[in-house]
Amino acid sequence: MVASLASAVTPTDEDLRRLRAAFGERQFTVSALGGGLRGRTWRVRSGVLDYAVRMPVEAGRTYRLDVSTEQRVIARAAAAGLAPPLVATDPALGLVVTEYLRNAAPWCVTDSQRAHNISRIAARLRRLHALDLDLPAFACTGAAAAYVQAAARTRAMTSEQSGWRDELLALAASFEERFPAATPCHNDLVAANILDDGTIRLIDFEYAALSAPILDLASLAALNDFDAAQRTCLVAAYYRDRSAPFDAVELERTIRLVRLLAYFWALAQSAPTAVTADAEDFAGTMAAMLR
Repeated sequence: MVASLASAVTPTDEDLRRLRAAFGERQFTVSALGGGLRGRTWRVRSGVLDYAVRMPVEAGRTYRLDVSTEQRVIARAAAAGLAPPLVATDPALGLVVTEYLRNAAPWCVTDSQRAHNISRIAARLRRLHALDLDLPAFACTGAAAAYVQAAARTRAMTSEQSGWRDELLALAASFEERFPAATPCHNDLVAANILDDGTIRLIDFEYAALSAPILDLASLAALNDFDAAQRTCLVAAYYRDRSAPFDAVELERTIRLVRLLAYFWALAQSAPTAVTADAEDFAGTMAAMLR
């Protein structure tokens, strides 16, 4: 594969090796895609072929799906119209490849907060939650403990961070006790993971897990800074003529849980790379919402 690069952010030699192994020796154009952590997702084009390719993270990162499982989940979600079509590659390469949707744009936070879009994404989440997917249970307490421990290895905790750590561990234990793992959830509903070309599709299922619908509702609200009215709109749009099986206090606690998980996840990203800079920015955003 000969790659011409169309971005100031360029693939590593290892990235190019994986792309050659997946797609062979042909002329490709490789350009960086926004969203997520920098240098991880590329648009790869060759003739009529047009793919979005996500590179693997380093070994040892836990509480993500293995690539083979994530590929199966995406294939099922795509068949239901909920994700871009999967492009099959050898799971050993660590790549997640989907067709690039040329007319689709990722949402920004403002898009996610619009009342019309809240109703639209609620309908898509209902459809996702109705799928029969083979997923692990959401390991809330395990993930919370792992992120806190990893973050503590990268820096000395401030008194504020220590308080957030204790709050996170308590909320995680309470969530697992209150909400059984029965529903397939995306579990990472930042606006950039929502594509829209008139049809909403989700990307980046690496944190998907069995949980309860409140996890995805709280994820959407927490990561996109929904106010009280937007949260009420989301719950009403999701449950329609049914009563939600939780109250506003429980939703607020789960939103707090998601933000704390996201904060400590970001602190735990410790390699001195552009990824760290992105994670530090994200941690700052979450901290501002937590205060």
